[in-house]
Amino acid sequence: MRQDIEHREEREIESNVTQPTADLVDQIERLGGRPASTGHPLLDAVWPDEWRYRLAPEFGPDRLKLGRATPGPAAEEALQPYPGAVCFGRDEYDDLLLLLLPDGSSIALNTFLEKATPAEAPAELLAKLELDVASSSVAAPWHAERFYRTFSGSVVFAIAVHDECRAVVLSVPSGTNQSGLPVSSVYELDPDGAVGVFQSLGLPTEQENFLCSNAMSLKEELEFALPPAASAPPNAPPAYPGETLSPVILQHVYRLGGTLPPPPAQPAPTDWNGFPLPEPLRRFLFDTKWTGGRMYEGDGYLRVWSYQPAVMDLGSSSYPFNRAHPDAVVFGIADGGNYFLLTFASAPDPTDPPVYRLDHDEYDAPASGPVPLSEFLASLGSDLRSEQRQRSPELDRPPQFRQAPELNRLFRTTNGSLVSARSVDATGADVIVLTGGHTLERDCIPGQRPGEVYRVNGYGLYEGPYIWDLRAQLSLVELLPIPLA
Repeated sequence: MRQDIEHREEREIESNVTQPTADLVDQIERLGGRPASTGHPLLDAVWPDEWRYRLAPEFGPDRLKLGRATPGPAAEEALQPYPGAVCFGRDEYDDLLLLLLPDGSSIALNTFLEKATPAEAPAELLAKLELDVASSSVAAPWHAERFYRTFSGSVVFAIAVHDECRAVVLSVPSGTNQSGLPVSSVYELDPDGAVGVFQSLGLPTEQENFLCSNAMSLKEELEFALPPAASAPPNAPPAYPGETLSPVILQHVYRLGGTLPPPPAQPAPTDWNGFPLPEPLRRFLFDTKWTGGRMYEGDGYLRVWSYQPAVMDLGSSSYPFNRAHPDAVVFGIADGGNYFLLTFASAPDPTDPPVYRLDHDEYDAPASGPVPLSEFLASLGSDLRSEQRQRSPELDRPPQFRQAPELNRLFRTTNGSLVSARSVDATGADVIVLTGGHTLERDCIPGQRPGEVYRVNGYGLYEGPYIWDLRAQLSLVELLPIPLA
């Protein structure tokens, strides 16, 4: 009998149907549905099966599934004041129902409190619904180093930090509501899966958390490819024809700020204390031009706290080591003159000769080492104390191949990383790393991993510790486009 009455009441509602209003059609389509072409346009509308919705203004925890439904027995008492009402939306426990009344109006009924909203047109009630992105299968899956548009229209770039996805806001559409996050914000997406859902937590109200989560979840991946990287940056080692110096040693020479001219077409024979000097070693010793007065710090097997390049001949001095090795060549002074660094003119492998450290004062002490020259150079970096004591004018000279920072723009760095300028002032900018993972000569220096922030000056040049090492890698060299919001 009860079912017969319900069916008769539903038929009465449906018999009163006129053509759906444009507002009703617009709201159904806004929520992802499709108005019914036959039957009742709202009750028989087609809705995505796994989509869930929340009701404004509170956006409470009730997640509504839309479509014609029959509430369970638990809702019978709360429904008694609304004979003839037909349910077109309900949550899992029937705590919140959307009802179409016989007169064509609609209400939202809280069955637990037995309290209903004022009756209004169905289009007006639907206008208070918002898709619950976190509870629906609508967010795009995330992949690191891709561009996305969020549900609020912002453009973000996904980065992976310790296997978790974070999104960096690159642009925000004009006129966006306050539920979105501002440009340069970095926020974490769902840590429990690969779907780009933002679980906004910690805001004062459920409404704010819901709106922010909806706004900043990933709606779609953008088909946007960055231009290919430019050719080798100007501080990269040149590819000289006929180069005899080892590529590894050449790379470290340029990393440390040294330069070399092109090799001679016909190298002139050179000897050292009567020993022929092979061309690769001669080139390293005499052709390499180092920055005047610059010192380096090493942390390898032959640890030195200060190394200064210099070629010297100790001859057959009082050092037993030199008397035993008359072909020894001093190529540097370490620790303020406490040690000499030497190699041999007759080294078996002149492309990567051995390096020894000889105590300046302990005449009879044996030399430490050897280590290959490439390993010794790899252990060197800027002497930070020297940098702090005196800043070379060369560091502040306007560069030829750098890019001035611009707020909220995307840049490529010398080592190929992508960074975004998150704040700019009169002296430079703070940039956040979007793609990194490049090997740097120093550990624990910001700029190596996604999400890290470091400083550049007004010319886009790296400003920070070990500036000689990292300026050649982390400076801004190319302004890149980003998708428009």
